[in-house]
Amino acid sequence: MLQPSTNNTQQNRSLVASHNISIRPNLLNEFRLGFTTDSPGSSSSFDGQGFQKSLGFAGLPSTPFNGITGISFSNLSGIGAGRLDGTELYRTFTVNDNLTWNHGPHTFKGGFDIRWMRSKTTLGFVGSDNYGNANFDGSFSGNEYADFLLGAPHDTSYGDVQHDNDGYSQRYQAYIQDSWRVRPDLTLELGVRWDYNPPFHDQYGYIGNFDQSVARTGRVVYPDGYGALLAPEFLISVNACPGTPNLPSTGAGLPGVACTPFVTASQAGLGAGLRKSYPYKFYPRFGFAYRPFGNGETVVRGGFGMYSAPLLGAVLYSLTGTAQTDVRTFQNVGANGKPVFYWPNTHAGGSGVSVDSYGSAYFGTGNSIDLKNPYMMQWNMSIDRNIGLNTGLRVTYIGSHSVDLGWAQNLNQSAYSNQFYALQPLTSRPYPYWGRIENRDSGGTAFYNALQVEANRRYRSGLTFTGAYTWAKNINDVGGPNPTSFGGETGNGRVLDAYDRSGNRGNDYGTRRHRFISTAVYELPFGRGKKFAGGVSRLADLAIGGWQISTIVLAQTGPFETPYFSGADPSGTGSGGYRNQRPDFVGNPIPANQSVDQWFVASAFACPGQAVSATFKCSIGSNPAKDLAPIGRFGNAGVGILQGPGTFNTSMGFGKSIAVGERIHVKLNGSFTNIFDHTNYADPGLNLGSSSFGKITKAASAEFGGARTGQVGVRVEF
Repeated sequence: MLQPSTNNTQQNRSLVASHNISIRPNLLNEFRLGFTTDSPGSSSSFDGQGFQKSLGFAGLPSTPFNGITGISFSNLSGIGAGRLDGTELYRTFTVNDNLTWNHGPHTFKGGFDIRWMRSKTTLGFVGSDNYGNANFDGSFSGNEYADFLLGAPHDTSYGDVQHDNDGYSQRYQAYIQDSWRVRPDLTLELGVRWDYNPPFHDQYGYIGNFDQSVARTGRVVYPDGYGALLAPEFLISVNACPGTPNLPSTGAGLPGVACTPFVTASQAGLGAGLRKSYPYKFYPRFGFAYRPFGNGETVVRGGFGMYSAPLLGAVLYSLTGTAQTDVRTFQNVGANGKPVFYWPNTHAGGSGVSVDSYGSAYFGTGNSIDLKNPYMMQWNMSIDRNIGLNTGLRVTYIGSHSVDLGWAQNLNQSAYSNQFYALQPLTSRPYPYWGRIENRDSGGTAFYNALQVEANRRYRSGLTFTGAYTWAKNINDVGGPNPTSFGGETGNGRVLDAYDRSGNRGNDYGTRRHRFISTAVYELPFGRGKKFAGGVSRLADLAIGGWQISTIVLAQTGPFETPYFSGADPSGTGSGGYRNQRPDFVGNPIPANQSVDQWFVASAFACPGQAVSATFKCSIGSNPAKDLAPIGRFGNAGVGILQGPGTFNTSMGFGKSIAVGERIHVKLNGSFTNIFDHTNYADPGLNLGSSSFGKITKAASAEFGGARTGQVGVRVEF
């Protein structure tokens, strides 16, 4: 059987050039050019186009990439490899300039940074796309492999992909700041940054966006000049308005619901990125350092700043594979039960456009037309105090408020209902022609507050150390139904309820409430010139002198976790068909004797609206023929209400250097992680529909939680 192999490829290149000039003794200019490129992917020496031509397959679109026809069976492994090359490309060209001017008590800095960015990724619609797909199920001979030998597939399909995603954008930044030494005991930092980040656009027009501004239908926006790429099947499924490019026929529509407009970016008043491009934003910054007692023993520092987090290529990628997903499907079972065509024909003619019923079209994923770049407001205050013995103590408060974070929702979620979603009329949806309309929006928030206490000892008597304790609380509403990471640029876990983003508000999974970490380096006081055994011979000193040990100690509480279940839809909104659901919180989830076999108790949770039982069971809305009707609400258990196991780790290293003559040094060293081999546990099961809920089945491997490891080495330097 043909199964071409592929090779992974990775090419990274970077180039930096700079020119620094001292214009005057107090005036310095720094100019830099930078270029980076990263092109991960895969390739194959197999000639897919030549092989396809040799087989004589007819009726397929042109093939701009290397691949092979995809073949699938009902009960056997498939044949073929689909696409054989898939090189991506991420490229950035940067120009920046910084000017520094010292003038009396002021140090002024100013500059700009301009970046041209490209993000190219593979685009695919269905299986092997242009090379075609064939499915064999034994419809004609009774044996699927025999049908394959006959060249009689049950059905075939192809996707017409002419170009990969190829996005371009720019980023413009400028800043000015002043470090002002007001008095010997007071310094102020004043500054402002300007930032402009227009959205990415695709140079080949393979993007589409959903605009919510038109009630009941919405409208789809596509790039100017690329109407010919719109997929006919997609247009028909949402009753596109007459005059839409590539529309084969006008649909009957739904009573009282207008047709769905398809408009170009210019017609929608948008740029090539298919969303608004906000012209600028200013981010001020302020800081101070003050010595209240006129000496260096105590310093008070504080500041406030606003920091941008520009949206980049990930939101562009979400717009691909939407309105241009041109997939053609052909059935091969004739009225008499015999094949309509045999290979090398891939179909018997016709457009291959199959029309889905209204209410089934999927848009995934749009970007809000008003999508904004998120930013953070951060403030801090600290007191540093020299407490003697070469040791300093610092107490710090850090707070931040993140604004316009990305979050994801289904724009077409039905209202809360006591009726099964499958039985509700299409007109109960905000957009009746559509199924799910996944969308990324801005507006999410996060609040972070932390108290940090840190002690630092500078080197003295062979000992230096740092110890830091942090109490932190991080609340956000962008993690999704059961978050296991921060939301990030693309919203990460899509929200459970599109009408109530605050229902996803809770403790951030990755922020530990309590965390202590310390590092120490100690030169052992043994050997020649040391406190102990200072007069030993040189031979004895080789054995006992010059050793140094170092340690890292970590102790932290566990992550915040969220119980969930799936396969039911208590709210009647349809959310249960594609989102994990949260239960009702009815009791204490912590058992009397917490252990790996029972870290949480399932009886602390109940299916929304059902009686509490020792075994969690939820059967609302997943099967209209058997289940209870929905209750018109979601479960009341919040995000991050549980806490997983913490982490404790002690790592240690040792080493010494031995001089052999003037030019040769022999270095002995060793390091051990988790030297006491303390068992740290991974997260327990959180799916209430599983028998593993609340059970820990493996040890942790992240956050320094793995088993003990060690290595010892000898290095000779000369």
